[in-house]
Amino acid sequence: MIDVFFDNEMEMPCLCDCGEWFDLNDGRTSPYRDVVVCRECYRRLIERENLEDQIEELQLDLDNGAEYIIGNRREYKRELKELKEKLKEYENI
Repeated sequence: MIDVFFDNEMEMPCLCDCGEWFDLNDGRTSPYRDVVVCRECYRRLIERENLEDQIEELQLDLDNGAEYIIGNRREYKRELKELKEKLKEYENI
């Protein structure tokens, strides 16, 4: 058994997937799995979800030839590529 000492008293200490200890009342439910994560991981999960939504919307607009894309297709394809690269930073969460 591992003894863990905390700087402050926690009612229900929980270990996040990232290794950070947090009080259960301060945690948030992951939008992807049925687990509670620390605030920082939750923030990153929401950022990931927003990026995925942006990518999906932009891809649909590119595929369907949305009016605002006409004449700027290369620029939006570049933006899509950048968003996908940024999403790779969130793969391990």
